[in-house]
Amino acid sequence: MFVKTGPHGGSMRGSIGWVAQVRLKQGQFGSDNYILCHAGNGGWLMQHSNNVFYPLNPDEVELVRPFFADRLPENEDFSRGYTLGSEETRAFGFLIDPPEGFETRGGEGARMRMTTIDADGSKTLTETVFL
Repeated sequence: MFVKTGPHGGSMRGSIGWVAQVRLKQGQFGSDNYILCHAGNGGWLMQHSNNVFYPLNPDEVELVRPFFADRLPENEDFSRGYTLGSEETRAFGFLIDPPEGFETRGGEGARMRMTTIDADGSKTLTETVFL
């Protein structure tokens, strides 16, 4: 399935992709960790958690598919599984349950900033830091 992520700090290229794998409850704060394949450079994988994902409609999928020509889901070799940067994190399949003894990452030190702009143009900045 091709999706667009919710708010994302990177470019639009890092916001649209197809879902290669979902690691249940393995994201920061115990959310699901989605591994998306993004367009460009032969297709690159990126983890996304603590976000919302909007499925692309068929017309949108047809518009973005040419950008994924190097790595389309129907041509992917899923038999090798996916890692999160090290071999011990390799997992096979689409929906992956947490491994035995898995402890949720808390996200300590994560930050979030939100700017609110009022009708008169005044701005308020709220910064949240997870301790």
